[in-house]
Amino acid sequence: MPLSTRVRSATSSRRRRRPAASPRERRGRAIARALARRDVTCRFPGCTNRRFLAGHHLTHWIHGGATALGNLCRLCPSHHRFVHEHGYRVELRDGEPVFFRRGREVHAEPPRVIDTTRAWAAIRAGNAAMPIDATTGQCAWDGRPVDYARVVGDLVRLAAAARTRHGPPAPSGGSA
Repeated sequence: MPLSTRVRSATSSRRRRRPAASPRERRGRAIARALARRDVTCRFPGCTNRRFLAGHHLTHWIHGGATALGNLCRLCPSHHRFVHEHGYRVELRDGEPVFFRRGREVHAEPPRVIDTTRAWAAIRAGNAAMPIDATTGQCAWDGRPVDYARVVGDLVRLAAAARTRHGPPAPSGGSA
């Protein structure tokens, strides 16, 4: 039987495609899974991005920072670039990452608090002087096509009236 038509043996079809993961690799994967469970969104203040998040060492491993869950946070590509290229700094405060730019803490935009009891009263008071009724929002168009010659003529007349009131327009200052 030719070699190309032989059926693979049971042992050759079960061979591993890559070598077994070392304990260090397994530990890294476990930390990545735990980090993904803890940091569902980007940890930058106000960011809600959930996709393409990368782990970031709060204390870089070159400076003695461990690759441990307590020294990592997940950042979206934009905010990861902010930290590495645009001068943002991250520190841990009470176990939470705190971001700084030029020595000042970066805060998330606070959520808007809407007090509906005062908001509706203010809206009603502002609209009290306006004659609003059932016909206020009705369209006044009668369905006929627009008479563009009339519209342009009215605009020309308005421009001429403005020139006579305010004088000729000032030169634009550009060279001809």
